[in-house]
Amino acid sequence: MNPYEDQLKAGIFDPSVFLSGKGTSALEDDIERDRYTSNYGADFPALNEEWAQKVAASVALNKALQPMALDQAKKAAELQAYLSDQQIRQLIPAAQAISSYNLAQNLAASKDFASFMKRPEAQIQDIVASKQNQMASAASAEAARAQAMAAQQTAAKQFAGSFAGKYIQVA
Repeated sequence: MNPYEDQLKAGIFDPSVFLSGKGTSALEDDIERDRYTSNYGADFPALNEEWAQKVAASVALNKALQPMALDQAKKAAELQAYLSDQQIRQLIPAAQAISSYNLAQNLAASKDFASFMKRPEAQIQDIVASKQNQMASAASAEAARAQAMAAQQTAAKQFAGSFAGKYIQVA
């Protein structure tokens, strides 16, 4: 069993329990001793009765305000949960509409694909033949282009060769 379980169940947190098992008074004694035996607190004014009263009043005020702060935090959490719930309730119809739209599109695409797959064999053969004709036409056009380029290069070489070694006078 956890030695701090009772405090956790009660909602009480006492940090002095975690500091080497010392009680608060022993911890305060150590701080007071360190204050006079080291440079700890050298820049701070010495604690006097007025200062101690102010600290005690501040601690008492914090303890008094703690239930109100917890209540305020609880109300803020409840409000946030309520607003989140309302936002989700507002988003659900939009999400359902988008889901329905996507489902309809997917169904239509599936029907189109199914009809494409169920076409008669003759249609598929016609499509394949058409693609082959397109490829043959493209290949013959490329061959004609290559022949035209070769003829152009041959003509250019003949033209340039006809003037090789000849003197041309430009007026």
